[in-house]
Amino acid sequence: MKIAFLILVAFWIALFFTITVSAQEELMPVTVLKVSRPHIVLAEVCCNGKMQKVRIKLAGVKPPLGNFTIFEQGKAFLRELVRNQEIYFDFATGHTQEEEIWVGFLYLRYCSEAGEEWILVNGELIKEGFVEVDVETAGENQLPYLLSLEEEAKNSQKGLWKTRKPESRKSKTEECPSCIR
Repeated sequence: MKIAFLILVAFWIALFFTITVSAQEELMPVTVLKVSRPHIVLAEVCCNGKMQKVRIKLAGVKPPLGNFTIFEQGKAFLRELVRNQEIYFDFATGHTQEEEIWVGFLYLRYCSEAGEEWILVNGELIKEGFVEVDVETAGENQLPYLLSLEEEAKNSQKGLWKTRKPESRKSKTEECPSCIR
């Protein structure tokens, strides 16, 4: 019984490392050339052996179009975040490089005392309150994480949530219209 359990645990560990390594291999190194909006960048990427300039829309990110100050702060924050950093790109589910504007996630890789660390750039913008979650482009796998970051920004009253009253995306579960009290 113990041997079967150990074999099963070893299998799951091997599967986890295989998925992690293959996921990181799919990431494309990019160089961000220009931040035109808090959710759109111009980047340079090596495709089919040659360098190509592409516009990238950050998936799951919607800029605050009604708030020019936060919009500009978001651009500045993104510019500073990616400056002189090792940046990688991954397509959001359902998007490919055949599209005119690539839609996906930017990852920042850096080394710290704890080792190699990865930061989701899209998430950092949301966490700091410079943008809102765009549920249409977030993708099912990232949506819960991005929504939790938005809640964190709302609760901390960061960025655009300083002035805007937070409206919860969660449905109220305390009230039960069909319950008899």
